Amino acid sequence: MKKDTALDASLKQCKKYAKRGKSISNSCISLMRQTTSNILEQLNETISLFENNNIQDDSAKNLLLEQLNNTKNELSILPDKITDGINLISNRTINITLFGRTMAGKSTLMEILIHGNGDSIGKGAQRTTLDVREYKYRGMTVTDVPGIAAFGGEDDTQTAFEAAKKADMVLFLITDDAPQPSEAECLKNILSLGKPVICLINVRANIDKRTSMKLFERDLRKKTTDERLNALKTQFLEFGKHFGQSWDTLKFEFVHLKSAFLSQKEEWSEYSEKLYELSRFEKVEAMIAQEVIKNGCYYKLKSYIDAVVVPLTEIADTLVEQGVQNIEQKNTVSDKNKKLTKWLDTFKTKGNNTIKSKLDLLKAEIKRSVPSFSETHYNDKKAGEEWNKEINKFHIEERCGEILDSLAKECEEKLNDIYREITAELKFADRDFSESKISMPSIVDGKRIWSWGVTIISGGLYIAALFGVPIVGWVALGVNVFSLLFKSKLFKSKEKKIAEARKKLESQINSSLDKQFEEINKKLKKIFSDELIKKQVEPTFSLLNNITASLSSLADVQKQFSNSLYDKQEEINKTMMAEAIHYIGIDVSDMPIHRIARIAGTCIALSFYDSVSEERIDELSTVINETIYVINDKDNIRQLIADTAGIRASDVQIINGADSKALAARIGSNANNNAISVNRIKLAQQISRLYIMK
Repeated sequence: MKKDTALDASLKQCKKYAKRGKSISNSCISLMRQTTSNILEQLNETISLFENNNIQDDSAKNLLLEQLNNTKNELSILPDKITDGINLISNRTINITLFGRTMAGKSTLMEILIHGNGDSIGKGAQRTTLDVREYKYRGMTVTDVPGIAAFGGEDDTQTAFEAAKKADMVLFLITDDAPQPSEAECLKNILSLGKPVICLINVRANIDKRTSMKLFERDLRKKTTDERLNALKTQFLEFGKHFGQSWDTLKFEFVHLKSAFLSQKEEWSEYSEKLYELSRFEKVEAMIAQEVIKNGCYYKLKSYIDAVVVPLTEIADTLVEQGVQNIEQKNTVSDKNKKLTKWLDTFKTKGNNTIKSKLDLLKAEIKRSVPSFSETHYNDKKAGEEWNKEINKFHIEERCGEILDSLAKECEEKLNDIYREITAELKFADRDFSESKISMPSIVDGKRIWSWGVTIISGGLYIAALFGVPIVGWVALGVNVFSLLFKSKLFKSKEKKIAEARKKLESQINSSLDKQFEEINKKLKKIFSDELIKKQVEPTFSLLNNITASLSSLADVQKQFSNSLYDKQEEINKTMMAEAIHYIGIDVSDMPIHRIARIAGTCIALSFYDSVSEERIDELSTVINETIYVINDKDNIRQLIADTAGIRASDVQIINGADSKALAARIGSNANNNAISVNRIKLAQQISRLYIMK
């Protein structure tokens, strides 16, 4: 084997960069411990305030506290979790991790690299590599992990990703029988760790002792043309756009692993050179060596930095996502509360008018029976008792109850409508957060909020209290009637006396009805106000107001803490970028960075104090393997967001908080909604430190 002079020199230099990277990351950890300590101190104060808050709804209060406590728990272990990740990274050599779906050829690739005997190669469709295995290759460490995207192999996939965290570079193995979406998603997740990747396409072409070498060579050369490579590469790159990542800088190479493996076997020594040539494995090894020689030192340093940046960004992003969700929920609840307020003003007037108009109709109906009653009972000693019988025919109590019941039903329907609208419009986060992220339940839980129910108590129950004692002094009518008759007999003829007595009785009954219905009207309106409005509707206002205030407070807290984490992230990313600038041979003072926002493995937004050429930006993008957007730094926050997100300023609306300071921004519906645009909006969120909503 030829001496790896350049590779050995690069690996020796990598140790120095490893030492530098570890020093940077350890310094970041020290600063982060202080940052998280400050945040935790503020969190404890915030939790104490909310525990003593006068929020009446326990479920909303408990959900709010649950979010705060989850944040506290995750932040408290963050420095140690990052330290553990840093300690996984080797400070002695480059680590290359092999990734690929089950039966793609990973074990064969490993056997080729270590000149093994083939014992680890799968003999069928079983999951071959179940554990993480490490081997030495040309002074580097190669890690073989379980196959990804296998049916029932979720644990294997998770094990593979955990192993990838310590990699400096990844060999991602796919086959030439069409790229699979599951493979693309796994690649996306690897790139999101900030890892550089080389993609190998293992060609499916069978060879055994019965195979004609001439036919095999013809078949293999046909399958490994540049045109076919580019076609397969294009198919795979399309998946990247779906995830908001540009994979254009990824390096691809065809390989026939079985040929390379057989070329090392004694029984194939006759065709050894030909098989190795056809396998294209020499190109693969050259590609690996060239990548390590050219960028290995920076990859080693970047591994340490991204071990800090990635988990830090995940928690900050999660806080932002939850904060945005809470603001959206707050706005929804607030809008419904305003709608309910407007309805209540109308409902109060309508309710009082309904009570009066229906009582007037009932009174008029009763009065129409008074003349005939007076005609019959003007000289009846038991007129009072008879009138009570007469009045009972009108079922005053039940009909008053029906008036309240109809209003209660209307109120119930409205509250249920509000509930349904809130439930339909609230956007609950269904995302499953991994252990490295904060799992936060939504503060607005429709079932819990409305568990007290909006079924209004029947008006009949109130009427029982209303008519607990005789409201109308009907019995006294008898005394008044005979008093009138006695006095009239002394002075008037019989006919006149009878007419006068009848008229007086009618007048007295009607007058009594007026007074008593006026009293009923007052009492029904009081029940309407006290029992329906104050005890049923107003608690809903109180509940919605408390929830709105809770959501607003929680969003403020999440914004404050996410911004603290973004500040720390920006410091670390500036260090990483300065190292990259130095690595490509430019004095950092010639490219002074003002602001930076970054999604590891995907894209970066940069602003410089001075202008920088496109050539320099392309050089940086190549070594970092991330798309770079250069933005013109502006004091105008609206324009800054627009430039970073790649949209028009007219599509950005700034939303101020209670203190009149910018709290959030809303992106208009005209903005693109593809994955790349979403990532640019995330960059704008980082760089502006505002919640951004669509």
